Amino acid sequence: MSERLQNAPMKALDYWVDCSVREIWNAHSERDARMQLDENYHRYDHEALALQREVDAKNVHLNEYEEHLNLDLQRQRQVVSQYEDWLRALRVENNELTTQLKLAQQRMYFPRQ
Repeated sequence: MSERLQNAPMKALDYWVDCSVREIWNAHSERDARMQLDENYHRYDHEALALQREVDAKNVHLNEYEEHLNLDLQRQRQVVSQYEDWLRALRVENNELTTQLKLAQQRMYFPRQ
């Protein structure tokens, strides 16, 4: 998760507290202060909900990307496994051919009499 998204809830809360305190402090009456506080709570709830939606959307995107990477990794492992199988088969074939070559060389140097 990006640092901006990680720190966003605290930054939003700090901002809300600063604005709320300033607006309530500047209110002309207790009623105005209460109304301002209610308005600030409503605004903060709205901002928090928007931020939560953004975080949820990012999480969905990250989960899809992780799933894509896992599928890609699985395909790459299958390809590697196939190449390893081919390599083993080639080694077996190479060993057989090497053995046949040695036998042929022995017959050439030591023919039967």
